Amino acid sequence: MSHPLLIAGIFAELERERLLNRVEGLVDRFLLRTEALCNETRSWRQVLNCQGEKTSDLLQLYNDSRNLVKGLGAVKAQLSKMIDHIQELESFRGYNSHDEKSVTRMSKVERQRRRRIKHIGSRMRERLLEISEEYDRKIDDCRMVMEDLTVTTQMVCVSYTLYRHLCQQFRLWVILQGRGLK
Repeated sequence: MSHPLLIAGIFAELERERLLNRVEGLVDRFLLRTEALCNETRSWRQVLNCQGEKTSDLLQLYNDSRNLVKGLGAVKAQLSKMIDHIQELESFRGYNSHDEKSVTRMSKVERQRRRRIKHIGSRMRERLLEISEEYDRKIDDCRMVMEDLTVTTQMVCVSYTLYRHLCQQFRLWVILQGRGLK
């Protein structure tokens, strides 16, 4: 038995699988990157170098996260439209008729077919709502990555600035020691 929106539902499931894999990959990359930043044995030069090799990784993670939030939002909007179409189909007089004349004129097979389509539509609507809720959670994950990257980048920049300041102070102290000034 088929439903008029069954193909669209199959595509929604395939797209769900693709997008969730992308979000999981993004979160994994983020966790690996933050573990590298939190490693106490690394110097600031290993974490953030001035040529931008490490900062480009952080920027790429941020951009990937932002793009995934946009993509998930767009797919959620399409899911919402599909849910609306399923509800329209269920309320269509031919599929949800309570008029005695039309019900008695329909054959038993036709009534069963229409009930089956309504049942399939109801199950599809429930599944699309589940997927939509799952996308909400994944959007939150992507936003968490973006927010944490912002904080991480700020911390690294502050550490770098502090390090540079301390180096300058140390150089000044060495110069003053060399001149006999204490």
